[in-house]
Amino acid sequence: QQEAVPAYQFIPDQVIPLFQEWEFDLDSGSLKFIFSETINTSTFTSSLLILSNQSNLTFSHNLVINHSSISENAAIVYYNLSNFDLNRIKMIPNLCSTVDSCYAHLSNVTDMNSNVLSPTTLRPNIINSDTSNPKLTSCSLDMNLSIITLFFSETVNGSSFSYDGILLSGVDGIYEHRLSFGISNQFYSPFHEVKLSDYDVNLIKENSNIGTSVSNTFLRIESFLVADMSGNYVDLFPNSSHLQCSNFIPDFIPPEIVYSHLDMNTGTINFIFSEPVNVDSFRPLEFTLQNNDAVISFYRLTGGQTTQRNWTHVDFDFDLFDLNIIKSDLSLASNFNNSYFNHSSKLVSDTNFNRIYTSSFPIRFSNYTPDTTSPRLVSFSTDLVHDYLTLTFNEPILPLSLNPQTLLFLHPYYLNISYSLEFSTLMNEKISTEHIIYFQESDRNELKTLEIISPSSPSIGVLLYHTQNFANDTNNNRITSGPVPPTPILCLDIFSENCSRFILYSFNITLDTILPFLVRWNLNLTSEEISLFFSDSILVESFDISKIFLQNTVNFSSSSLSLQLEFNIDTVVSTSINGPNIILRIGINDLNLLKSFPNIGTCLSNDTYLSIAQGAVTDLFNNINAAIPPHSAVEVTKCYPDTIQPFLTSFDLYFNYGKPPLFLRLTFSETINSSSFEPGQLTFGSQANFFSDSNNVITLTGGATEILNSNILNVSILESDLLAIRNLNAVFLGIDRNRTFLALTNSTVEDMQGNSNIPISNSSALMVTNLFADLKPPELMYFDLDLSLNELTLFYTEVVLLEPFISNSFSLHSSAVVDTNRYNFQLTQPDSVSYLDSNRSTITLKIHLEDLYQIQNLTLLATSSQNTFLSQIRGAVIDVAENEVLSVTPLQPLQVRYFTQDRVQPELVTFSLDLDVGRLFLTFSETVNVGTIDFTQITIQNSHSSPFLAYSLINGSITSPNGPFVAFILANQDLNDIKAIDKLADSNYDPRMNTFIAISPFTIRDMNMNFNVEIRSDMMAKQIDLFFPDVTRPEISSAIVNLNEGSLTLIFSETVRESTLDLTQFSLQDNLTVIRYRVGLTGGISLSASSTVLRILLSYTNLNYIKAFPFCTTNSNCFLTYSRDGIQDMVGLHLIERLNGNALLVLLISDTNRPSLVSFDEFNLQNNTLILTLDETVNIDSVNFTSLILQCLFENPLSRIQLLYGSNIRQTNSTQIFLTLNIHDIDRIKIDPFICNYR
Repeated sequence: QQEAVPAYQFIPDQVIPLFQEWEFDLDSGSLKFIFSETINTSTFTSSLLILSNQSNLTFSHNLVINHSSISENAAIVYYNLSNFDLNRIKMIPNLCSTVDSCYAHLSNVTDMNSNVLSPTTLRPNIINSDTSNPKLTSCSLDMNLSIITLFFSETVNGSSFSYDGILLSGVDGIYEHRLSFGISNQFYSPFHEVKLSDYDVNLIKENSNIGTSVSNTFLRIESFLVADMSGNYVDLFPNSSHLQCSNFIPDFIPPEIVYSHLDMNTGTINFIFSEPVNVDSFRPLEFTLQNNDAVISFYRLTGGQTTQRNWTHVDFDFDLFDLNIIKSDLSLASNFNNSYFNHSSKLVSDTNFNRIYTSSFPIRFSNYTPDTTSPRLVSFSTDLVHDYLTLTFNEPILPLSLNPQTLLFLHPYYLNISYSLEFSTLMNEKISTEHIIYFQESDRNELKTLEIISPSSPSIGVLLYHTQNFANDTNNNRITSGPVPPTPILCLDIFSENCSRFILYSFNITLDTILPFLVRWNLNLTSEEISLFFSDSILVESFDISKIFLQNTVNFSSSSLSLQLEFNIDTVVSTSINGPNIILRIGINDLNLLKSFPNIGTCLSNDTYLSIAQGAVTDLFNNINAAIPPHSAVEVTKCYPDTIQPFLTSFDLYFNYGKPPLFLRLTFSETINSSSFEPGQLTFGSQANFFSDSNNVITLTGGATEILNSNILNVSILESDLLAIRNLNAVFLGIDRNRTFLALTNSTVEDMQGNSNIPISNSSALMVTNLFADLKPPELMYFDLDLSLNELTLFYTEVVLLEPFISNSFSLHSSAVVDTNRYNFQLTQPDSVSYLDSNRSTITLKIHLEDLYQIQNLTLLATSSQNTFLSQIRGAVIDVAENEVLSVTPLQPLQVRYFTQDRVQPELVTFSLDLDVGRLFLTFSETVNVGTIDFTQITIQNSHSSPFLAYSLINGSITSPNGPFVAFILANQDLNDIKAIDKLADSNYDPRMNTFIAISPFTIRDMNMNFNVEIRSDMMAKQIDLFFPDVTRPEISSAIVNLNEGSLTLIFSETVRESTLDLTQFSLQDNLTVIRYRVGLTGGISLSASSTVLRILLSYTNLNYIKAFPFCTTNSNCFLTYSRDGIQDMVGLHLIERLNGNALLVLLISDTNRPSLVSFDEFNLQNNTLILTLDETVNIDSVNFTSLILQCLFENPLSRIQLLYGSNIRQTNSTQIFLTLNIHDIDRIKIDPFICNYR
């Protein structure tokens, strides 16, 4: 080996390398660069290579390559583009697609000796086009945003994208879904985001086996899905396999209801959700219908069915139960305005289990379809036990629209036999799908009688038809009905199409097991029939008459007086047609037996009852009748009596034992019912033809009869009717047989069956047969009057009875001539009535004192025989036969036979004193002349005799007219003087023990000028009868304030007790309303005894206190107030108070006395003060200092100082004057040796 020899001189490479040419293989992404020399590839950085489609690099598509790799140092350099850079190049459509659109720009590249390549831009010699198919490398699915992202091996051309080339599937490629549409936001890119259409998203979500997680999100593509920038279409997956998406974001957005349609016609809600929902998760219990957002009416569903597809459009069919309840509430979902709903989040979930969004407010349905479908009667059942017809409809029916009378029942074999309900009624009034009609008795029985419903109905069925007017649903849709009622022509076969579409067939029948019972029954004695009305239709041939009984009580007992009749063989059933009404024809023997008893079958009272033994009859369903036992028989409902009229054959008049009552004996052609007798239908007259003597007829007004029923009826004539007959004595009615006739109307009496009698007219009356009665009246012959004995003696033509004696029967008259000058007086009830002697034809009346008083008060009546006449009314007395005495009329009065004048002195009987109103009441033994009273002759004293307290009256005022009762008002002086005397007429003690009266014999005269009987004060004075204490509270009528003498004078309405005076209850004030000054009295001295006037000397303090204020200076500013406790009257009644606004204005006597200086109290030369005391309150403002003179009375009597200055140190009016002397006056006093050197 030779040693290396260093070069002597070395010239480095300074030649700049040249960029000569280059090639671009778009298929592999390789660039081949050829230089003039070796290049340092480490300087071949990415920042120095720029690809552009313009040689001057001005076009917008310039790309800096920065993510590629390069080969080793060489003149030929291979530049391998990264997939990122290659795709970036491919993303630019006009970059390097041809040789002319591709330029490479290099700069800053150096050779191995760091010679820098000049910046060079060259077009490639060769461009190898991209021929490789792009590949889908991965995918991701965001179900929340509905985006699928596809990642390709190279940039693809978005404009070549075909969305239907994407197929999403679940595991193993099942449940594939080919996209129909989408939106991509990247045009040229190796990855594409596809916004799925709502349709595709919803279809994917519909299938819970696709796109719910990574594990079931696969993708398969078609080759036409997309092409790269060179038009190479994407490669398919081998063997049609699927690519699992590596990234998956599930759906977590809750679904929403975006549209809702309530269809009441179909009972469906059409929902549109924001995304497919899982219909298996639909829970109707979480859905509530309500009528508005205030939730007045609502209903929560209990069930229902949805469509089976998991989809955005879901139809929900109401459960029939829910739908009918909703329709039953007219305030809910009956129109668009009351159709709202709300739901919880549990209502439904989407296919990814996201619960539905809930609203805080009720939601109104987006659309509403009312119910326009006619309701249908779907079934019916018949219950003959309870008489129910139960109708079941397919929807609720308005009860008011349901008309049972439109129902027509058809015979199952004979369609020409039918029956429409007439009286049956609807039982329930609720809106419902089921309605019950109650069979009325007539409807039920008719259905049974026509055998439309029979014992074989459960096997052959019951047919029912109804018209369109039968019922309406809650939306007033009329029920579906056949066009015409079915007829045999239209319905030869009840199961034919003509019939089955409007005739309802039912085998649901509850047969009648109720025992028939008798509801009511009628008895007609004229037609000789008994009508029985049962609760059910009866099988006529089953009737057993022997088990039916008539009785006269509801509770028959063999041990009682009750009666029971059994029908004999001649009574038969006359009804031939089955039905609820059965008629029995009563046989003649049974009818006569019935009429023979007075207390059964009269049709006039509760005396006709029916009992039935069990087994007497059966109904059409072979149910035997319910028994009506004899102890609870059924009363006849309607009773039609016998119509044969009885008639009167004769009559008699008679007295029992020769005295009233007057009896009338009537004899009839047959036995009559005595209780039916009407006496007012009988008329007596004096002739056979009443019209010939119409003024002498009498119609009876009443009368009593015997209880016994017979053809002879004895009538006790009323006393008033007997009197009316006796009033017709002048025509001898009831006295002479030939003048006594009787007529009667057809309403006089009835026979035992209630038939009224045949009348006897007024024109052909029946003559009496026998007269056995004294009807001749007595008469008054004359009378005597004795006013001293108070007796009226009456002399009659025959024996008269003392009882009854009619009061007010006699009147006295002053003359026999009726004129305005006549005095009349009606006597009242006498004090006694007695016989004058043993012949009993003369009676004496003791005149009642009240009557005597009034007679005496009438000075021109009954004062002599010339003015004493008597009249009496008819019936004043009666004879033994009770004939009333004839009247003596006032037109022709009877003059007195013997008259005796009054010679009796009036006597004081009782007296009463009322101290409340001051009234004295005197009661005398007879009428007195009140004008003759001398009040001074009356003395009130405190004991029967030798009184130590007495008071003689001075005067009074009469308040009563002439009479036995004298009332007068006491003079005020008398009343108050009496009250002022303790223990005289004093209610503080027992007033009956201290109130007596004495009167002189010249106190008063009676009407005949007789003086009164004396009551002496020293011998048993009259004790008071009634004492009325003073109950009126005293009041002050006026008051006087005398400021001159310092007195208060109180004038009361009555005497008051001086010892109860409490001056502290009195106050003086200046006004009634706005009170500025008020002085309450604190003391004083009463100068009076108990009286109506109290004079009080006010205390010195009160008087001066009153004078100290500016009130009580005139009569208009001085008022007196006082409470109830100010004083009491003589019986302890409190004073009537007057307070504040009710104060009493007093009479004021002003102060006219000049004040006097009482004392020179103090002269203080240290304080310069002077104090003077006067005898009354003075006005401080009126003080004149210059009128004050200080004088020495001893050493130098002539020494005097007249004050010149000074001031009042107290501003209140008072009896004292407090003065402060001026310093000048003080100095003058001090200078004078004789003035005020000592006291």
